[in-house]
Amino acid sequence: MSESLQNESESPEQVRAKVIADIQHSDAVRVTWTSEPPQENRHVHYNGFPDSAKKFIDGLVMSARHYLNGILIQDSFGANQAARREWRNKMKKQYGEIFTELDDSNKLRGNVVGNLYSYFDVVREMSSGAETAEAETFRDILSGLPEKAKMDSYKDLSEEEKLRIVHSMESAAAKVLQLFTSE
Repeated sequence: MSESLQNESESPEQVRAKVIADIQHSDAVRVTWTSEPPQENRHVHYNGFPDSAKKFIDGLVMSARHYLNGILIQDSFGANQAARREWRNKMKKQYGEIFTELDDSNKLRGNVVGNLYSYFDVVREMSSGAETAEAETFRDILSGLPEKAKMDSYKDLSEEEKLRIVHSMESAAAKVLQLFTSE
């Protein structure tokens, strides 16, 4: 990280905020927060779901929390992956692990969206035979998500379509945390 961003008295959150502010000075990038961070100290419960789904529900809750804690990094590189990769490498070199963490939490990245979607899909399969109010609520949450075929072609979608998916994933993630966690 550059010397001007390091200061012994600053918290990791302050340094992170400085890095975000610094990378936003680029004409190619805009960073925004699109959802409220979830409460981390809530207990996970599995009411109305089969025991075999527990570890996947844990994964879904962890992935939903990660997603909602993420940021939205929009760039103007379009389909130019080489330019995006060059920019990312420059940022990684300049800011190190802090940039890597920010980039890995970008809600527009296919891997980040795909990870959360995969957990939704697995828990859907694991609970397909459950006839409980909780399972029905979960199926209602899933009805707001895009079809699998659209997710399979995510990298080819327009930024506008990707943003619609991001917002549907945020909504579903927040609802899943309400369903599976309590204080």
